[in-house]
Amino acid sequence: MLQKEKKEKKEKNMCRSKWKGIYLCYSLYKKYLNLKKKNVNIFIQIYDRGSIVLNEFVGCHFKIYNGLKFTNVFITENKVGYKFGEFCFTRKLRKCIHMKTNLKKKNIKKK
Repeated sequence: MLQKEKKEKKEKNMCRSKWKGIYLCYSLYKKYLNLKKKNVNIFIQIYDRGSIVLNEFVGCHFKIYNGLKFTNVFITENKVGYKFGEFCFTRKLRKCIHMKTNLKKKNIKKK
């Protein structure tokens, strides 16, 4: 019994409480509505990565700030319900340098 309960707890993800509702920055929604009225297809710049992607944003282009630069994101139906911050990385993806040096050392020893 205890093992099953532990597995069920691990499978559940922590999420925002239902009574709080979704989080959406008002200024972001306001920018979206202004561009929708003008029928202009321009990138909307976002500094707030915690806002949730709404159904209305499908087909729009956004520039999300990751602390260094803006990354371009096109919203599709698959991205609805996620947060904007999940689509741009804040850290650089680097190759492991230590693995290369270890391989070189092994090759030298074999000769």
